[in-house]
Amino acid sequence: MRAVDPRRVDAVIDALTATGTGVGALPLHEAGLKVRIKHSGVTAEELSALSAAFLDARRQAARGILGEAAFEANGVEFMLVPVSGSIAALYPAPPAYTVVLSVGLVEALRLSCVAGQLHAALETLKGSRKLEAAMGLQAAGKALKLFDRLVAYLHASSILAHLRARRVPNVIAALDAQMVRKADVVLEAALMFVLLHELGHVEYQRLESRPAITWEFAVPEELNEAQEEELFADKYALDQAPAEFRLPMVHAATFVLQLYTYIDLLRAGEPRRYPLAVNRLAAMRAQVSDRKAGEVGDAATRNAIAIGRALQAQDPSRLSSGQGLAALEEFACIGDQIDWRPVQEALQVLTA
Repeated sequence: MRAVDPRRVDAVIDALTATGTGVGALPLHEAGLKVRIKHSGVTAEELSALSAAFLDARRQAARGILGEAAFEANGVEFMLVPVSGSIAALYPAPPAYTVVLSVGLVEALRLSCVAGQLHAALETLKGSRKLEAAMGLQAAGKALKLFDRLVAYLHASSILAHLRARRVPNVIAALDAQMVRKADVVLEAALMFVLLHELGHVEYQRLESRPAITWEFAVPEELNEAQEEELFADKYALDQAPAEFRLPMVHAATFVLQLYTYIDLLRAGEPRRYPLAVNRLAAMRAQVSDRKAGEVGDAATRNAIAIGRALQAQDPSRLSSGQGLAALEEFACIGDQIDWRPVQEALQVLTA
């Protein structure tokens, strides 16, 4: 895989914004997206250079796991588009293919990863007396409630960044640097999964015959061919990693799929391009079932599957007609105005 040729940028953007031409996530309105890319102020040469720099950074981060041939794929170009909103898609024009990601996707995933790290820190603080000893009983109780709200706020913001191109809240800049570094490590693994998943679509498109695979699901579901392709791409991504890294990759994938876990509920009853996110996660977890329980990410992965199964058991009617998204918007707007500094103080107690 190499960065997109500047001479092909306009053609790729035209393909990107043509309804039904791609395989993957494109929640933004196609016509509006084209305008935003065209008016981003980035030239074709700059966009190609941006894509090359992003891809090279991912290769450098992944080589210790995937080897020197990380993300190598003949006849595949890569383009990073500098727009908000999530795009992770493959645009096939055999024999060439173009993998497209957006900066907005990276930022939505970063929010999700930070929220995950904060949730883990919160659970640690709840089981410890350190915060109470440092801040006092009343102040510690308030800090924990605010901490819990911050996690929910970041989850809501990640969903809205993905679906509605909502800006990334600046609260992350004020968080503990160690916490952000931990989240960035998880983000790197999540981006590795995303890129390998998109290359899995290339592999599927090039197959002369489709493999028969039995999937292990958490929730009963009938799949069409397009949804089967998504599961194939997930499996392909796992198969590219060495055995000892597959469970951590499934863990990293939870930060991608937890976005879709909630989106599945928000868009219940609408046609879906993907299998249920909880089923994608369960299918991947089953592929590494020979790994020992308790390894990196195992508990978090099983917990994410349990949450997804519970959400699917809920009555989706209360979230119909966009009511769920409207509530998330309102919640996020309130969160924009909150002073989150007590959470930062709680984190400092944890890391002291």
